[in-house]
Amino acid sequence: MSAPFGRLSDDDLATCVHCGLCLDACPTFRVTGLETESPRGRIYLMTQWKRGTMAFDEEQVRHIDLCLGCRTCEAVCPSGVPYGRIIEAGRADVERRSGALRVMSRPRSGSASIGSPSSSAA
Repeated sequence: MSAPFGRLSDDDLATCVHCGLCLDACPTFRVTGLETESPRGRIYLMTQWKRGTMAFDEEQVRHIDLCLGCRTCEAVCPSGVPYGRIIEAGRADVERRSGALRVMSRPRSGSASIGSPSSSAA
């Protein structure tokens, strides 16, 4: 298995200088006002996941999911951050990690959970 968040390019992530010019261009940031719902916040989150300094948490995946992928932020970024490439790579890695977490958390075959078809009397 590849390194966690190995699809994310260190060079792409380092392009962001955290200037904040993307904030007003981002529709999810404008609606929520939350840093985590901005390109800058998402880049920070994915950078921390890649470095292993922040544990991967399904609750945080929501921040990645809420990005519309409109790339309006790219047009206003003075550093030329390739946000589209970053979010696509991040989403692919999130899906791979999330899928692995779901597989690991499934009940084992032969074990029945309350309300599952296998636990009801036939």
